[in-house]
Amino acid sequence: MTSGPTGIILAAGESSRMGSHKALLQLNGQTILEQHVHALKTVCPSVIIVLGAQRDRIKPCIPEWVHVVVNHHWKTSDMKASLRLALAHVSGPVVVTPVDVPPAPTHALEALLNGPLPRVLSHNQARGHPVAFEADAVKAALESRTLGSVLAHAHPAPTDWADCLRSWNTPAEWTEWSP
Repeated sequence: MTSGPTGIILAAGESSRMGSHKALLQLNGQTILEQHVHALKTVCPSVIIVLGAQRDRIKPCIPEWVHVVVNHHWKTSDMKASLRLALAHVSGPVVVTPVDVPPAPTHALEALLNGPLPRVLSHNQARGHPVAFEADAVKAALESRTLGSVLAHAHPAPTDWADCLRSWNTPAEWTEWSP
């Protein structure tokens, strides 16, 4: 295993409100998933993607060096289940992002990792994405708690990157966002 944090991208859901899988949304000639991989690679020597719905359509856009974990129970489970599947493959610090948020720029990721863990990117005191924490500390806590409750007292990582507060659940939210 390589030294440094592991990036985790959660992309197992169906994206039913979007009408097409969010991981495959196109931005500047790449899928949003590819953009997340390249963004995380700037600070994370290894990246894990959790897939579920439409995994056969998504896999071709994933670089070979990325570790793919499949949540076969994506229809009946939640994001916490996908995160637990990814965490089973790592120890040490992780940076976690859902696929339906803008890919974080390097300066925001560095701010996230520059301080005690757990940390949550924040803009104007509002908490956003991605988050960073020690995998081993969170694995046990997720047995009985939600990630939100585990990270409720996480240190803020202030950033001027306002898009850390954005997410896309519908075509309108995607269309109104412009990088």
